[in-house]
Amino acid sequence: MSLKTASFLLCISILVTVVSGFERVDAPRAHDKVCLGTDNGFSYPGPQVHYDRFRSRYRDCTYVSGNLEITHMSRYIASDLSFLSTIEVVTGYVLIGLVTVDTIPLHSLRVIGGDNTFEIMGGNRALAVVMCDGLQELQMPSLQEISKGTVIFYRNPLLKFVNTINWDTIVLEKNNPAVIATGGVSES
Repeated sequence: MSLKTASFLLCISILVTVVSGFERVDAPRAHDKVCLGTDNGFSYPGPQVHYDRFRSRYRDCTYVSGNLEITHMSRYIASDLSFLSTIEVVTGYVLIGLVTVDTIPLHSLRVIGGDNTFEIMGGNRALAVVMCDGLQELQMPSLQEISKGTVIFYRNPLLKFVNTINWDTIVLEKNNPAVIATGGVSES
């Protein structure tokens, strides 16, 4: 083997080693607890059953393969949503709708992949927060990226700080990345 060939193979070997050391953001890591997401939209089996299934599905979960749909959560039934704070990645969309809880703690959520999007109000949304009359805080301090799809906040009269987030730095879709509306009046 010539010196040129050996040097070339060594460079390729180093490159493969370096590249294989990087994790894909959307791929689960060895220590992740992978949970299957849902595709139910706004369907609803009843308050206690819904909450019990939801808590069971996402307890200790770090990686949601599919969609995270947080719907029909009543402050009277779903008073503790702290189990959501371990979720780091959602490969599909995040739908939050028709909830009356005060706070949704998605403290560790870093990436919403948007592999599936939720079609609502003329757009394909990776994050949709709609008609949440009691929601005051959506806690997502770790959110770094929404890979595909856009964001909508619609009719959430008590939700704070939505207008203070620079969605352009988080949402990779640059064509109208975020729509923030109260009763149909856009504030984006």
